[in-house]
Amino acid sequence: MTTNLTNIFTSSWLLAVAITSILLVGILAPTAFSQQSTVITFDAPGAGTGPGHTTLAINPAGAITGFYFDAGDAIHGFLRSPDGTIGTIDVPGAGTGPGQGTSPFSITSGGAIAGRYADANNVFSWFPARCGRRDHDV
Repeated sequence: MTTNLTNIFTSSWLLAVAITSILLVGILAPTAFSQQSTVITFDAPGAGTGPGHTTLAINPAGAITGFYFDAGDAIHGFLRSPDGTIGTIDVPGAGTGPGQGTSPFSITSGGAIAGRYADANNVFSWFPARCGRRDHDV
């Protein structure tokens, strides 16, 4: 009988904790996410008419990085600075054929960019880059 009462008490306690948690999330979540959001649309210069561009990362300052395909389906990285200027990131040695090129994946709060690139032989390598340089080789 004691085990049965213990199980009932434990189940009731867990149910009370679960309901309290759900109520707190319902009350606190709107306050935590009440900041006004802004959606920014842009096109990477040089993006072809095919897949266009893909945005993969944004840092707290608002710098955005990703990649785009040119008219020949080669891949180029881009950096959109918080002021709206967009520059190309092409790693030295990156291939220029279809599916080859530079693909940034992330950007830190300090502006360091990392990603991968494919050379002319379709061999993939990783790279770091540094924010603040536009239309440049990394």
